[in-house]
Amino acid sequence: MPDNEQNQNGDSFHEDRPVVTNRPSHTSAIPTSNPPSSPPSIRHVESETNQLWSRMSIKMSVVEQQNSGLNSEIASENHVDLYHQGEAEETDLDVASRVPTNMSALSELAMKRPACFRSTFHEVVCVFILTMAPVLSSTNNGVLYIALPRIGKEFRVADGTLSWTMSASSLATGAFLLLMGQLADTIGRRRMVLFSYAFYTLMSLGAGLCKNYIGFTILRALQGIASAAGVTAAVGILGSEYLPGKRRNFALAAFSSGAPLGFVFGLLAGGISTEILNWESSLYFFAMVYFVLTIIGFFVIPKSDPRFDRRFLYESLQKIDYVGALLTISGFTLFVFALSQWSSTAHGWKTPYILVCLFLGALIIALLCVYEGYVPARPLMPMHIWIAPGFALCMATIICGWILFTGVVSYYATLYFQNIRHTSPILTTACFLPMAIGGIMVNVFAGLVLHKISGRILLIVAMASFTISALLWSFVGEHTLYWALPFPGLLLVVVGADLAYNVCNMHALSTVDKSLQSTAAGVFNTCLQLATALGLAISSSVVAAVVPDQLNATPSELLKGYRAGYWFATGVGGLGLIFSFFLKIGTQGGRTKRKTVSEKDPAPSDV
Repeated sequence: MPDNEQNQNGDSFHEDRPVVTNRPSHTSAIPTSNPPSSPPSIRHVESETNQLWSRMSIKMSVVEQQNSGLNSEIASENHVDLYHQGEAEETDLDVASRVPTNMSALSELAMKRPACFRSTFHEVVCVFILTMAPVLSSTNNGVLYIALPRIGKEFRVADGTLSWTMSASSLATGAFLLLMGQLADTIGRRRMVLFSYAFYTLMSLGAGLCKNYIGFTILRALQGIASAAGVTAAVGILGSEYLPGKRRNFALAAFSSGAPLGFVFGLLAGGISTEILNWESSLYFFAMVYFVLTIIGFFVIPKSDPRFDRRFLYESLQKIDYVGALLTISGFTLFVFALSQWSSTAHGWKTPYILVCLFLGALIIALLCVYEGYVPARPLMPMHIWIAPGFALCMATIICGWILFTGVVSYYATLYFQNIRHTSPILTTACFLPMAIGGIMVNVFAGLVLHKISGRILLIVAMASFTISALLWSFVGEHTLYWALPFPGLLLVVVGADLAYNVCNMHALSTVDKSLQSTAAGVFNTCLQLATALGLAISSSVVAAVVPDQLNATPSELLKGYRAGYWFATGVGGLGLIFSFFLKIGTQGGRTKRKTVSEKDPAPSDV
């Protein structure tokens, strides 16, 4: 029977022994059972000959794989099924157990540089350019966190309305990620990355020049759409070009570092710009950065997109799930808008349009799930992803973590330092610096251990770090020493963010084939962005319920509200920690263990 192997992620590799097609003529004349007159050594000679030809066939197969750049799934299909040959002596299990498989050869192939890169330097530069896509998404929020008090004073808005500075971008990103993921898989991932960087450059310039808060919020939403276009396409490029293995782990670990580290670097750049110049200068700075990245990316990102012409554009646009896109955008926008806006109205939940938006948003989201599961041929969100082993629970876990990370801890830590401790923007930036250093170290650690340590264990550690961080912030007082509670709280939250992002991102990509990498990335990042928007909306509502008049509140009154938000985050983190114990996620890209004969799956003919 064919030998089967299975890694800890549940991916199966079917490796049939190659069949000898050009065997010397005298071997075919040897009977399947030795008559008394046959020399006793003929059987041994035939066995050794079969093994020799098998080894030669495997080596030739690996060479062909290297030349053609095929992945491991295609390579496994190149082997001919032994059952079609009908030679009884070839099914000897003792002989089969001694024939080497090509798993080690495929592992070596996975460690080699992908053929789309001309050199290691080209590979490193390209991975860096693609990593700037999740950096864009997170920086888009982090860059204005330090400047929030000044933005609120300049536009004369309270904290409840001020949260739309962050929520508008996160909500737009989350609402458009699925559509952008499908566009990237259809039109071309390289084109979408370049469009993302260029469009973000223009919207950042516009947001910096805008002097009206409503217009500013709209431009922030357009920045979110730009980030949605980039992150799905970038992870799709990496997921499709790299074979599963250690090299892929390192590339995706570097990519995964972009989300949490981008947020921290955004805080640093925004704080320095706000202190030295003004808060608008931080937007101009990142506009220049992504303008340069657009030019560099044009030359270094692999040109693997299909040829673009009028016929291709027409056929590609016909494949888009427009109804799903409309339901996604309208449903999530209405739902999060109701959660964010109720605290800014005079009558709260009794306001009619708030209740209508909340009900319609929830109804449209439910309709989206039904529609995507039964109607479109190419759904915007393939529902079969959600029934993959552990996927739904994995997404629920990281949603809890991201609500805590970007929706509560990071947001109110910024307000704590400036509104309660009255620290300057530059000192507030220095307080967040350990997050950047810790994040880099955690991502290096993740790249080294993802193929050795179970993803379930890493995710439990991540959620525990999240929960402890929020718990520490819940006890922070007006004059608490920075090194006593805020410092470990900030350090632990970035440990949780980096580990959780790495594990869940790779698990999401492993649930779909090569053609749907950007779509899977869209689903994953949609969960993150909506978690940020939901976290900001719910925590703002919790704080507003404790401190209704935040503009005129004293520092001690504000701190009571902030603590209420942190207790909410602690509860969410604890829920995510409970979820993580029930997950079954193995290692990523490690060497797999051979199955024994008793563990092998049945042959196709037996099914």
